[in-house]
Amino acid sequence: MSIEVDEEFDPRPPQTPFGLRGPDGKLNIPLIAGVAFAIVLVLLLIFVVVKPFSKEAAPPPVSNWKPNNPVENIQAIPVYPANSALVISLQESLDSYAKFYTTGDLEEIQKTFDLAGPQYALIAKEQPTVIANPDPGEPAVIDLGAVGKVTQNDKLYTVRTTVTWTKPGGTPNEFQWDIIMKQRTGNDYVLNRIDETQEGAKQPIDFCGAIGFISELDSDDVVTKELGEFSGDKYVAKVREIAEIREDTWSFLQEVAAGTDDQEAVDAIMGEWAALIDASKSDDDPIKAIEQVTKDINNEKNYERVVSRAEDQCGISLAL
Repeated sequence: MSIEVDEEFDPRPPQTPFGLRGPDGKLNIPLIAGVAFAIVLVLLLIFVVVKPFSKEAAPPPVSNWKPNNPVENIQAIPVYPANSALVISLQESLDSYAKFYTTGDLEEIQKTFDLAGPQYALIAKEQPTVIANPDPGEPAVIDLGAVGKVTQNDKLYTVRTTVTWTKPGGTPNEFQWDIIMKQRTGNDYVLNRIDETQEGAKQPIDFCGAIGFISELDSDDVVTKELGEFSGDKYVAKVREIAEIREDTWSFLQEVAAGTDDQEAVDAIMGEWAALIDASKSDDDPIKAIEQVTKDINNEKNYERVVSRAEDQCGISLAL
């Protein structure tokens, strides 16, 4: 039995209205692309609508601000107070040394130098030459920089300083000296020996050097702005870090100011940092303790004194 058909038989599968293949059997690329695009849009819509209502809140921004520490890697030697017996004796010894070159007289030298020391022996050897040709006019003026502590060996104290030797009307001459002072009694020291300071040796920090460090600290405006990014324990820790950096930095000025007219002002400012550090360690409520210390601080006149001298002596404008 045979079946007759009026049309030619088509072996291809029948088409569907939205088939993935076209009449020729090939993939319907435009349709596939459209479907993919629609899926992406749906996913984006779900993300936009659902995310704001997610139970997981976005984490708060975390500040990574680190306060500047200008003395973190500073290698310096501590200094003697300007009014210490050793520094006063050193000044007297060098003043008599300068006077010697105008008279050739050893009387004052014998009071301020170690008679058994090498420096006195050199001076005594020079005496005939100086007597024959003394320096005219007044003795040179001797100015000491910061006097640094180098070593102590029994009663021999080695100090390091910059000595400025200026003949009245002449040009100042600077010398970097390591000087050994010998202790005769409690507050009586005499000069034993003078050596040139070796190149690269650690130096004492003078007033302008200490002011330079302070000028590199973050200003109060910067600190206030950055602290606003912290809260809770992190705020307390950051306040302590800032106070410790300032205490370390101002300590260089405190050493230099000891025994001078600036000591009281600098000591009061140092007390400010110590109080903030203590407040940050409070067992009760450190934030409240910090706020109280900040409220009680009254160092405006002390800062003005330091700022004024920094400008006059060092040409440095402090923006505290």
